Formats: sequence, C-alpha cells, structure tokens
Amino acid sequence: LKGTLDPVKHIFPRLASVKELVLAHHRGLVGELPSEIGDMRALKRLDVSYCNFTGGVPDSWEKLQLQHIQLNGNPLTEPIPQWLLTKRTLSHAAQQRLHKVNEQLGVKTEE
Repeated sequence: LKGTLDPVKHIFPRLASVKELVLAHHRGLVGELPSEIGDMRALKRLDVSYCNFTGGVPDSWEKLQLQHIQLNGNPLTEPIPQWLLTKRTLSHAAQQRLHKVNEQLGVKTEE
C-alpha cells in the first residue's frame, strides 16, 4: 500500500461490522490517520503501527470501544490524547505502548 488513505476513506463507514483492521508495516502509507475509522463501530483491534502516519489521533475515534491499538512506529506530531490513554476497554499492554509514543514526542503522561 502506498500514498494517503484519502481516496478510500469513504469505505471505512461501510465497514461498521469489522472487528479488526490491520494496516501495519506499510511504510508507503502517509498522511493523517483517517477520522472515518471512528465510524467502524464494531472495531476492537486497530494496528496501524510502522507506517508513516503523521498528525494525531482523530477525535472521532473516541467513541470506539477498542481493546487493542498500536500506533507506534509512526512519525506522529501530536501526543496521544488523554481520553485514549485512559480508555477502560484497552488492554494494559496497549496503554503502555501509547504512553511510549508520547514519551518519544517528549510528552510526559501518567500511567
């Protein structure tokens, strides 16, 4: 996969029943994380690690009931939001990885 997800981002709302989305290790994926992923209501696992996404986590993702998320290995330019760091549905391991992303950005967060 190469480029931004802009040409296909309209597909994410149609994937409302998908529970797992893995786009990991596609260094050709660039641009911001699509806010439309927030429309994937059944999503429990999201792995977009080791791509080249920039920016930050879209606010639209807050409504997701994720249990597992991996964002590490991306050149994100905004810290992981507090609502995601404290999301009760996330596994402890997922929360730790998110804190490490913030540390790499020079942002101190409490675990």
